[in-house]
Amino acid sequence: MSLLNAKKIAPWAIAGIVVVGLIWLFTHWPVTGSVDVRWPTKSATHTLLLRPADSKESTRLIDYAADQTTITGMRIEFRDGTTALISYQNGKPTVIRQYYPDPAAKDADTTKLVSTLKTLADGLNARALKTNVELKDDGVTIKTLTTYDTAGHYASVAVRDANNDFAVTEYGANGGNGIASVALYDGTTGMLKSRQDFNADGSLASTYAQTNSWGNAKQTFFDKSGNKTRDLTFNGRWDVVMNEYTVDGKLTKTTDFGYSGVTITEFDATGTKKLIERAYNGDASSVTVRYFDDKGTATMKQNWEKLDSAKMPADRVQIVNDGYVLHEVYELHTDGYSAKTDITFYPGGKVVKEVETRPTTDYRPMKDQFFREDGSLDYTNDCPASSVSWNCQTTKMPAGPNSVRVKVPSSFYRVTPLLPLPSMDKPEIPTFPVKINLH
Repeated sequence: MSLLNAKKIAPWAIAGIVVVGLIWLFTHWPVTGSVDVRWPTKSATHTLLLRPADSKESTRLIDYAADQTTITGMRIEFRDGTTALISYQNGKPTVIRQYYPDPAAKDADTTKLVSTLKTLADGLNARALKTNVELKDDGVTIKTLTTYDTAGHYASVAVRDANNDFAVTEYGANGGNGIASVALYDGTTGMLKSRQDFNADGSLASTYAQTNSWGNAKQTFFDKSGNKTRDLTFNGRWDVVMNEYTVDGKLTKTTDFGYSGVTITEFDATGTKKLIERAYNGDASSVTVRYFDDKGTATMKQNWEKLDSAKMPADRVQIVNDGYVLHEVYELHTDGYSAKTDITFYPGGKVVKEVETRPTTDYRPMKDQFFREDGSLDYTNDCPASSVSWNCQTTKMPAGPNSVRVKVPSSFYRVTPLLPLPSMDKPEIPTFPVKINLH
């Protein structure tokens, strides 16, 4: 696996735009617990470290100075066939070069091959260079980073500038299709400050800019005609909002990635009024749907829960909507928030469990009816306005079935498709690791 991976914001949010990210695989498997094997007949300085079976590395071959403590060089073999050669000075790494797999090698796992090496660099000159990293004198801070394709063309170049930030340039395929992107990363934190991505014809594909030091930022995407198609707003660490637009710039859909789920809102042709909103919790076990009138005011809210058909008898199920059944429905007052009627169902959505009726937008007065599993009324709580009393009057029905039932308006059973489920992967701001650690 490459020492340099592309970290994407989200496959559906990037539209093929590569986002630079640096992941040094050999920083995740410490030397502790490795097997030390010496080959005195080959070289007194060679030390072979065998890596755990679940490591992406197969071996580390290390050269030490005469004190057997100061490292003078290191070679890392990865199970995918790539090789990293690290140069040292005064016991600290200075340059890291990673090479593509040897096309002539029959086995990507080169554990057996390193025993034939006389020097750490043996056989690498004939292989294509994949990544070249120069480090500062501290041996951990990256100074420059360059990646190449298999033909030796530039894939990307990252240079620490005079302000200590990283200026990163990515190139098109084979290094010959112009600049694919230019970006600036904070040299201390590695956070992306600004970025521009370009199409193959040189037209602008997207822009990115920080809006404040708290991690807020905005990324905007364009079609080849220069029309805005969508934008991503990063509000701190947890809240990310994606807006999608029509060709003429009207807002058509918003996807809000919150702390515990994803909310999708669709808008009318003007792009100003909400039509419908679906809110999915993190494990997609429940979905909340809100409906809006022609003024954009919410009129009804439904809570749907995932149906377990193996545990739920068919005679308890009312309506199945993409594998979900109705659990609760609210008729809202004209303010779009307060519940006028709140109906809760027993599991399966067929039998009403509770009905709350509130004639005003206040919490009280309220009439709360509770029903038995056969659908008949069990008892009623009549709660006066809070200015009158906080005590509710309870009326209990006699034991056994009765004829007092609730008739649910047909509009409450409105069905709107809930699938496909949205991706729960929250878009992330790309970062550029500014340091490495070989221990």
